[in-house]
Amino acid sequence: MKIKPLLPFLAPAACAAALLGWRWAVFAPEVRAQREARRPLQELERETLRLREAVSEAEAADLGRRAGALAAALPQTPETLAPALGRWSRRFAAERWEGAFTPGAAEPGEGWAPARLQLRPAAGNDRPWPSLLVILDEFSAPEAHMGLTRLAIRADEGGTYSAEASLRLACAVPLREKSAQ
Repeated sequence: MKIKPLLPFLAPAACAAALLGWRWAVFAPEVRAQREARRPLQELERETLRLREAVSEAEAADLGRRAGALAAALPQTPETLAPALGRWSRRFAAERWEGAFTPGAAEPGEGWAPARLQLRPAAGNDRPWPSLLVILDEFSAPEAHMGLTRLAIRADEGGTYSAEASLRLACAVPLREKSAQ
């Protein structure tokens, strides 16, 4: 059998076989690795599309306005907590308690500023326990924008009360810029 007449067919077939082998052995694993590396981005894009379909533009605008109003209502930095703490001090006085806040150092961008609170009944407070419960109940209200992290109440046999608390007060943090669409 002569091979020379088959060369015009065998040479391209051998090249095609070499290219297919390269594609399966070298190129396909690289493509699979790149797809695996990009899978989280694809899932994030699918989730973004799902959320865009789930929330209308009007709802998104309304949520943006509400978030802006909430951020405006919160102290902008831990240093500007004094007015909010002053409002709480007036509230304590209304319940016939005297309170002293000691703000702590907050982590930048954390969204919470720590504070310590020392309470004692004001002179003439004949119902210190019920009025203290009212104050503590207001700490857990959503509009208070604070969290109670530690509470110590002391009472002696003579009926003298004092309370110490550690609080986390919410502060506005800069919102992340909206990603390019």
